[in-house]
Amino acid sequence: MAIVKSIQKRAEKFEGLAKATHRLPSVENVHDLRILTRKLRSDLWVVPKNKRTEAMRAARKELKALGDVLGNQRMYDVAIADAHRYHRKSARLYKALLPAQNKVRLFLEKKHRRRIVKTLKAACKDFSEVAPEVFAPRLELLRKRIERAKKSILRSAQSKHRLRVDVKKARYLLEDLDRKTPALKVFQDKLGEWHDLVVLSELSGHPKELDEKGEVLWKKSARSLKPALAQASRALHLAARDCAA
Repeated sequence: MAIVKSIQKRAEKFEGLAKATHRLPSVENVHDLRILTRKLRSDLWVVPKNKRTEAMRAARKELKALGDVLGNQRMYDVAIADAHRYHRKSARLYKALLPAQNKVRLFLEKKHRRRIVKTLKAACKDFSEVAPEVFAPRLELLRKRIERAKKSILRSAQSKHRLRVDVKKARYLLEDLDRKTPALKVFQDKLGEWHDLVVLSELSGHPKELDEKGEVLWKKSARSLKPALAQASRALHLAARDCAA
């Protein structure tokens, strides 16, 4: 299956990118490694909990910890860029960025990096031996989450955050299962713009100007919510059907 090849390629790419990020935790390296980490976690998520091997569980745990460290730096990288864009003060953000970069370097030191790579390779080997029909219930579960979000009025920050997580997961998995969802990608990008501004507002003490801009961005992204989620739901249904066949 295409998803097996995808996770194997990502595991192979991980070592070189993790080494580069340890040496230079730049905006580009951290972003690329974070996306790679998310995609690997999404691939492993599609295996039900009771079917996951010890290596899969260990890999998910390692990737989650790495994602948190990378996410912390990424938050400041994006906030600094947005601070310049919206003419906000950035000195405090630059000051906070340095320890975040140091944490990335520390986490990706050679010994730990090699342990993650070893765990990933073992998880990928186990993943390749999983029968495709095992993926179907997880894809159907994700489809139901997407359907609920499509029919709901999302007001709380928590519900919007859950939607962002599910949209990313759906997009990555559907790409690996050879299902194209262009509307979902556009919607995810709009959600990302909105979320980045929300983070900057939080780090800046919620100035009225940024909160108002955030509301405008959310309304813009919400316009494409239903068609994007409808496309994702349909694609997940077909992917689950194909896996179960």
